[in-house]
Amino acid sequence: MESLTKYMNKKLALEVVDNNGEKVGPSYTTEIVHVNTPEEIDILAPSFDKYTIPLPAETKIKIFLETQPARNMCLNGVVVSKSAGENEILLKIKLDSENKERCHSTLTVKTDCNLKAEYLQINLKNYEEFNLAKVINISKYGLTLLLNEDLELHELIDIYIWISDTKIINAVCVVTKKKLLQNTNVYKNEYKYQAELEFTEITQPARDVIIKYIFQKQKEYLKKKMN
Repeated sequence: MESLTKYMNKKLALEVVDNNGEKVGPSYTTEIVHVNTPEEIDILAPSFDKYTIPLPAETKIKIFLETQPARNMCLNGVVVSKSAGENEILLKIKLDSENKERCHSTLTVKTDCNLKAEYLQINLKNYEEFNLAKVINISKYGLTLLLNEDLELHELIDIYIWISDTKIINAVCVVTKKKLLQNTNVYKNEYKYQAELEFTEITQPARDVIIKYIFQKQKEYLKKKMN
């Protein structure tokens, strides 16, 4: 009990996870409000940007605790019920019997997607045409891109992303990781390479469009889960 009470009323990161413990949708923030027993706590309904998300019962979550910089500790649990507090929504969480474990989170907002994109290597901008690619996950900090060119690490990319049929955003990214796709990959017949990109130049309106898109995807996931 004492070990959890020291985390009360502090901003903590929360992730919704699936049955395999894999993250679903964006990362949220929450606070531990009450420690009822070592296996049960009350938390604030998590928030994302300016939105409050009253997660439905049986939603599996991880709550990341502030520990040493080189490692994170997290609580694994499931939403049991929700109730209205004073100007807030509280969620009752049943923790796993061995509820603390070491785990890692980038604490970035990320969601899977399937978005058309076109990109151009900035060092070749005056000589080349834009190339087709596919964005398979995106956050407000960066994205994962499938493409047919072997980009160089730290190379700058000018990219356009079709968030919808009518909404396109533009940004400049830097390549942080890359790999050749294996023959067993689902995209083997369409794309040869996968690259991790971070935004280096992006307008706030474009970032807001990404945040709104991620939030909408998360709402759709939660709606399906409740049906």
